[in-house]
Amino acid sequence: MGRRDLGVAVAGAFALVGLQAGPSAADPVVTDTIGVGDGPFSVAVSPDGTRAYIANVGSDTVSVIDTTTNPPAVQGTPIGVGDGPFGVAVSPDGTRAYIANVGSDTVSVIDTTTNPPAVQGTPIAVGDGANGVAVSPDGTRAYVTNYLSNTVSVLALQPSPPTGVSASAGDAQANVSWSVPSFTGGQPITSYTATASPGGKTCTTSGAPTCTIEGLTNGTAYTVTVTATNSIGTSAASTPSNPVTPAAPTPQPDPSVTKKQTLKTKLPKRIKVSGLTVITPANTRTNAGQLVRTLVRGGPVKPTAAGQVRYFTVVRGPKGKTSVRTNGYPNLRLKVTQKAPATTGYTAFTRTATYTKGTRG
Repeated sequence: MGRRDLGVAVAGAFALVGLQAGPSAADPVVTDTIGVGDGPFSVAVSPDGTRAYIANVGSDTVSVIDTTTNPPAVQGTPIGVGDGPFGVAVSPDGTRAYIANVGSDTVSVIDTTTNPPAVQGTPIAVGDGANGVAVSPDGTRAYVTNYLSNTVSVLALQPSPPTGVSASAGDAQANVSWSVPSFTGGQPITSYTATASPGGKTCTTSGAPTCTIEGLTNGTAYTVTVTATNSIGTSAASTPSNPVTPAAPTPQPDPSVTKKQTLKTKLPKRIKVSGLTVITPANTRTNAGQLVRTLVRGGPVKPTAAGQVRYFTVVRGPKGKTSVRTNGYPNLRLKVTQKAPATTGYTAFTRTATYTKGTRG
């Protein structure tokens, strides 16, 4: 079966041309003919395909067809617009229909969200002989052809969406930031609204590109979109932010409560005159779990002959193990210091001992 675009017959009625096989496989056939206003001249279908808007140039009206019924049928009574409605276009979000009125050189705006749809505000004056209208894919502008003045009028419909939306999680909240719209129609942005999904919780600012959405559920992943509003209108929603998952903060110990760190491991009573003595065993830790580090300083008790300089050696092993290797010189004084850093709830640990001629003082 062949396929062709939907066709429209203009003869006081709106004709739906179906994509069915006719006498030959390539020919579509008319499936329904719907009576509308006087002189239907142009048609536009909503983005979701549920409504068709017909500009009736002879009766200065717009007919709305509900395409979800079988067969499709006119919805309500025709909507009165300007003089000589010639062109029609629907916004990308389907919430507005724009009618170019060739006789009154205006554009009428129909709010399609009301029941029934109704004209919004007063017609917008454009150029001479407004006979066609089209809306940009992002919904920010409408372009109106004026055939008698050889011009195109550009209408600012709404700001473009904010960009670069970013979110970070807090406790039952999301902190949101974004960049300002690239198009505002020459009017300042007066407010932004950030909306979390799922749930629809929002926050609003009067111009600052950041706000915090509260009342979220910890453990649930959210994305956030932002809209911008000014005197022209409200933008489409931005691209969603990165996903974030709010969470309660990890409880922290009270920093005002501090205890002393202690160490059960005792220092040796003596250090060998010659040989290896373990001062701090491997993985020696305080009662706060802090690893102990050991410093050893010292030298001869009395001056010695020139050249006698290597009296002892500090030997370090894994996990803080510290030993002293002495070389047979008995007249040594060594100072041993064990330390551990402060940690939450505990002060720093320091313990010092002095060994004279191998004996701890």
